[in-house]
Amino acid sequence: MRQHLAWPVRSVLAGTAGTATMTLAYALERRLRPRFKGDLDYDDGLVPGRIVATLMHLGQVTDREDHELGLILRWSYGSAFGLWHGLLRRTIGEPWASAAFGGTLMTATFTLFPVLGRTPPPWRWPPAMLATSVGTHAAYVLAVAGADDGVRRAGWTAWTMGLGFMATMAMVMWIVPQRLVTLFLADVPQNAEAIALAVSFLKVAAAFQLVDGAQVIGAGMLRGLHDTRWPLLFAVIGYWVVGLGVGSWLAFAADWKGVGIWIGLAAGLASVAALMLARWLMRERLGLTRPRLS
Repeated sequence: MRQHLAWPVRSVLAGTAGTATMTLAYALERRLRPRFKGDLDYDDGLVPGRIVATLMHLGQVTDREDHELGLILRWSYGSAFGLWHGLLRRTIGEPWASAAFGGTLMTATFTLFPVLGRTPPPWRWPPAMLATSVGTHAAYVLAVAGADDGVRRAGWTAWTMGLGFMATMAMVMWIVPQRLVTLFLADVPQNAEAIALAVSFLKVAAAFQLVDGAQVIGAGMLRGLHDTRWPLLFAVIGYWVVGLGVGSWLAFAADWKGVGIWIGLAAGLASVAALMLARWLMRERLGLTRPRLS
């Protein structure tokens, strides 16, 4: 009989996988922003090391020592924190465990950094830095969830891998929208208005990526259970009622124009994704997992 790893060991390994994913996310962003100099966010800088130095009463340390302490904290704390996800998963189950896990992580980041790291409060962080912080932590949470739980369940594996990829793409759209637009439009004064409009659309498209990926993956998960009628109904309601209704109201009544249309589309996809996930979570109660007679 094949022996499985005990859940605390598996959870710590999942935390290590999440930390590696987070580190790769920082490396990817640096490749996408070669002209950017400085820290991508406070986790990427000297703040974690300063927090360690403060808690350990190390006194004055050099920037290099701050950096080394920060790396030690990231890999040790990031690995050990996987235990919290493992405990949550065994208490409340997925996807609520991952949601609570991510909420705990972001709460700690947004409170400990200003208190112990002497950073500004999160609502005063630059938008790009805030987006990087949320994006890299989301990558960490998704990787931990996938390694700790989803690898044993095909549906959750698809969910975590798909959303992880979409979150990465969304982060790229949010952080470097103008760079993406100028791949297709020359960055000249004549195109300034079109570029500004496209950049505003890409900010919404970043959120669109997440919910679109979620609803497509959800449909595939249900299709694997031979459940196709309800997903079709969900799509009709989400696209034609929620999406068209919200988009039309925002575009014309609220005068948000094109951005309103995109927000409406994202709202419709979000509603479909929520319905798909709810049905997946109720799959056993609805009898979708029962063997079918051929």
